[in-house]
Amino acid sequence: MNKDIPISELPGASPSASVQLNRIGVATAADLLKADYEQVSVLLDSFQEADRLLDEARKLFPAEAAPTPKRTPRAPRGQRHPRPEAAPPPPAPPPVSSAPSTLIEQPAPGPAVPAQVPSSDLPQAGRAEDALAVAARGLNLAEAAGRAALARRLSAAAVMLAHASEEREVIAALLIECHEAGVISVEEASERFGARVASALDEAAYLRAVPMSPSGRTPKVYLDMAAKASAMARRSVAALQLAGLEADSTGSQTPTWYLSTLAEALGAAGDDPLVRRLAARIASRAAA
Repeated sequence: MNKDIPISELPGASPSASVQLNRIGVATAADLLKADYEQVSVLLDSFQEADRLLDEARKLFPAEAAPTPKRTPRAPRGQRHPRPEAAPPPPAPPPVSSAPSTLIEQPAPGPAVPAQVPSSDLPQAGRAEDALAVAARGLNLAEAAGRAALARRLSAAAVMLAHASEEREVIAALLIECHEAGVISVEEASERFGARVASALDEAAYLRAVPMSPSGRTPKVYLDMAAKASAMARRSVAALQLAGLEADSTGSQTPTWYLSTLAEALGAAGDDPLVRRLAARIASRAAA
């Protein structure tokens, strides 16, 4: 039996599941049997999906199959970091009689108020400051790892600002790692920063989950997904990767195959100065 069968060839494996598992080096069915069960279930956001894929892998290698570990209950997506409960609404004012009054002068009718436009994607004061607070959420700045993570996120935002990006793009670059770590959900991001930022964060997570194909060729499904991703998502990922490359001056942390595939994917939708800068930085590192 060929142990190199890709995850994507397991019955019922979705493209997103393959991309997410490839992100942690689980590229084949044999890799899946050796992977940490909790990590797999978190990436797939479903114990049921993790169980199903493991069952398919066990059918290929029954002698190597291990029992499914005991599950740790986990809240569904969007409820893992609940926001503080809002204060109860104030009591409704007492009803006012509709009968005319001779003691209270009725105000003259004012100008018509236009219908309100949904404000979730309109510029609002304080959003950048709010995003900075989220970027630092959960980090222990007394530790080197916490300081490095915050510095990388701030550097990504600085790259965006240097390329005259709009506020939404700066916020997206700042919060990509926070979303990937489960610090902020798509639902919370949409509520606090707008639907476009939330969508870009979701797309960015998939863009950064570069598949590790046993054949060495980039899967077409990944390139197609990257070509359809929003410019905000692609630019935000490029900014964060540039920030990471600057922090990783020795080039020891990020494999060259990952960087080259990511640059290819980010450029699949057309030319962009920020993506072009990333590609040039990757090429110079490879040549060094």
